[in-house]
Amino acid sequence: TDMSPSPPKKRLSSMKRLIPGSKRRLAEEERASAIPESRRNLQTLQEERIGVTERGYPGQLSVEELEATQRFYKELKKRPHLEEIVFAWKDIEETPFALCRYMRATKFDDAAILERMEGDHKNWVEAKSNNFYPNLAETIGGPPAVFTALYPY
Repeated sequence: TDMSPSPPKKRLSSMKRLIPGSKRRLAEEERASAIPESRRNLQTLQEERIGVTERGYPGQLSVEELEATQRFYKELKKRPHLEEIVFAWKDIEETPFALCRYMRATKFDDAAILERMEGDHKNWVEAKSNNFYPNLAETIGGPPAVFTALYPY
């Protein structure tokens, strides 16, 4: 006989919420889909979703940082060539975290990061055309350990 304890009822009720097709899950998905994606993404910038408590991450932004990030996001929608760069990891990184990652690079100066990205776009296109250089040793002409030892140069 199996002597393992059954999970507490509270845990079961939270698990039901995660089961695809459950009434609660369907209701949550329906509510979420009623909000346009861009609005959901901007709302998420204000909410702490992961336990990151450092400044510059979603849920930890000042009013000024949030406003700058919103301007950056709106400007990206007008520049699809830059939007592709920011959301290159869209399968593993949520939109608010991608936006904050770029904004932290210039201490939340939206104009500066857009200028930097425009200036570096040519490099992105070249790297993308080469499948982002899958053979690092061949690309840099030496062992990757030398590169990583000197990074960030």
